[in-house]
Amino acid sequence: TAQGWRERMVGLAPDGESFVFALAPGGTPFSPYLPDAPEGAQAEIGEAGRTLVAAIGARLVRDGGWALIVDYGYDSGAAASLQAVRGHRQASILDRPGETDLSAHVDFAALAAAAKAPTFGPIAQGDFLRRLGILQRAQSLKARATESQRAAVDAALARLIAPDQMGTLFRVLAVGDGRSTQPAGFSEAE
Repeated sequence: TAQGWRERMVGLAPDGESFVFALAPGGTPFSPYLPDAPEGAQAEIGEAGRTLVAAIGARLVRDGGWALIVDYGYDSGAAASLQAVRGHRQASILDRPGETDLSAHVDFAALAAAAKAPTFGPIAQGDFLRRLGILQRAQSLKARATESQRAAVDAALARLIAPDQMGTLFRVLAVGDGRSTQPAGFSEAE
């Protein structure tokens, strides 16, 4: 708003039966985590995700190892991605509460910063899987498959790596201990 960031809340519409979005009357305590943006901009903060990744990062630094985080999202920046899906179709966010799945894209830059541990990525899932050898694995599976099985492998491969499917929508982030070598899948040389 012209007065700064406000939280968007859900309230009861004047009809007393449906829900509407409304702005909180005062500023949000999350303002320090939000970028300067023009009036009307929207952003999301996944505080539960940040808390979880901070705990994972602390444990990895203490005990060693790597964690791999894969989800749909974006590399960085403020964005509004809250969405609703019902019956595998886009739906209104406030329509039929309890019967509609709500989700939002992950801000991977925020997760990496919250980890307070070495990170690699985020990178596109398609690139990550190619570097791990998914194309070679698919060829191997198809070499001893029936025609219908080959078609199924091709369809599954496309779903995982094609840019218009999960290949770029899904991102991959590795969080590590700082003692191990770079995990597989994050180097273009692979």
